[in-house]
Amino acid sequence: MQQAIVDSGHGGKNAALATLLAFRLHRVLLPRSPLLPRWAKRPFIPASAPRTEPPSMQLAMPSSLARPLVFVLAALVLALVAYDVYWLVIGLDQPILGSHAFRQTQTAISAYWLKQGGPLFAYETPVVGAPWSIPFEFPLYQWLVALLSLTGLSIEVSGRLIAFGFFLGCLWPMRMLCRQYKLPDTTFLFAAALFLASPIYTFWSRTLMIETTALFFAMVWLALFARALDRQSVLVGIATFVCGTGSVLAKSTTFPAFVVCAFCLFVARVWPLVTRRKWRHAIGLSLLAGIVTLGPLAVGSYWVHFSDIVKLRSPGGTLLTSSALTDWNFGAWDARFSAKLWVETIGNRVANDSFGKLAVVALILTLFALTQRRYVLPTLICLLGFLTPFLLFTNLHTTHNYYQVANVVFAIGACALGIQALFDRAWIAGIAVLVLVLASQISFFGQTFGKEVVEDFTTNEVYQIGQIIQQKTPDNSVIVVFGQDWSSAVPYEGKRRGVVLATWFPRTMFEALVQQPDALLGSLSLGGIVDCGTNGYDDVMDLVGPYLAGRSVLGEAGKCRLLSPVKP
Repeated sequence: MQQAIVDSGHGGKNAALATLLAFRLHRVLLPRSPLLPRWAKRPFIPASAPRTEPPSMQLAMPSSLARPLVFVLAALVLALVAYDVYWLVIGLDQPILGSHAFRQTQTAISAYWLKQGGPLFAYETPVVGAPWSIPFEFPLYQWLVALLSLTGLSIEVSGRLIAFGFFLGCLWPMRMLCRQYKLPDTTFLFAAALFLASPIYTFWSRTLMIETTALFFAMVWLALFARALDRQSVLVGIATFVCGTGSVLAKSTTFPAFVVCAFCLFVARVWPLVTRRKWRHAIGLSLLAGIVTLGPLAVGSYWVHFSDIVKLRSPGGTLLTSSALTDWNFGAWDARFSAKLWVETIGNRVANDSFGKLAVVALILTLFALTQRRYVLPTLICLLGFLTPFLLFTNLHTTHNYYQVANVVFAIGACALGIQALFDRAWIAGIAVLVLVLASQISFFGQTFGKEVVEDFTTNEVYQIGQIIQQKTPDNSVIVVFGQDWSSAVPYEGKRRGVVLATWFPRTMFEALVQQPDALLGSLSLGGIVDCGTNGYDDVMDLVGPYLAGRSVLGEAGKCRLLSPVKP
């Protein structure tokens, strides 16, 4: 009977076709993986099908196309570099008054006063009163910006160029890691393309921020750490230590995720040595890993101690020490399990900022990578690196949309591995999905961040009051600012030192301003007072009201007024 069915013409052809289809679906949808049960790894073959050999047709890319496709992907990466350069150039000299102007101007004013000859280590961020120094991060980025600005470029242009340079520089350690772990060349090209097109990187790489500097040093540290595990070298060890130190000092919150990933690589390298009782080699690698990891953390700890000592020299600085900001940095314990973190922040904002509206495709690709034995470990490490900062610095990540510059690169790595896994099995599908995700990223940027890049911030009231300050106040004077939290924006745009009084500052700060102004002004004279509104000062209005009353108006911009330093 079975032979009759096989020889019966259409019945045999249909059965053979069913066998071929089942085998093809099995090859694509049920890959060999330790995560699947043994029965799921075998194709389903109908009982009525004839006994045939597995079809020779493959979905993998023909070898003749491998090299041309690599060239095409490399050209795509170069095109995306040009895309990022375009967005950099069209807003290169704009005032830094867009997203998180508070943080951008804080960095900019530090670089500006470094350029003016201020202290190199206890650098000035003159916004909360004399003696003006309230150092946070080590001023590596600020030094570079100040140095480049000596060529005649503005602080804005210099800062953007430095940040963008470090952003592009991240492609180097990305390539190093892919080669170190013998991933296909296309894996790096997939990751590079997603990295360059990601809205969060396209936007923040062109701002006056320290984020890409810290990311660059952290990525180089991780790449050198991985190399040091395989090829012990004094020079590699020293370079690893230096890069780790650079990352910790540039921005301490960037480094921990990379340490967690490095620990995973370390365990994967050392555990086989332990099981084979190669104690000497295992101990040597452990010492090396400890030095290049704990050493930078120790240097960073010393810097925090030094910066706290400097901050304690001024009344305003005491509010900004590391101990005073502990709750702000880490957040409440229960915040780590909140919908605000997992749904609003990661599932919505960060997903869109990373991959656009089709972020779910990136998630599916990541899950697919986890079904491929070759890519399981690197994908898991990427996921761990991505999630670690959210769990450590929860409040910072739920509050600020630029902190994810430090860890979205890991989500991009996981997505790239998923594309590579699909590409290995069905190369056309892999390329199609890459194009789909890139289109999603570019489209989302144009609808959101891109609109800010082309905005004219010279019409902003803070910029305009800054221009008035430069015209109406002496060069080396101090301005007092109300209604701007403790933002550096007005002092920076006015190119003056400032005493910017936030509504949450203690009453003693306002009493000092009224009764002992020299305690906040130091040896400098008062150049003017900027009043941008007194909402929120209810508890100290008995001090603020009389202080502002009776002063003549020297200039106005929007709701901000520049008032005379003395009353008539």
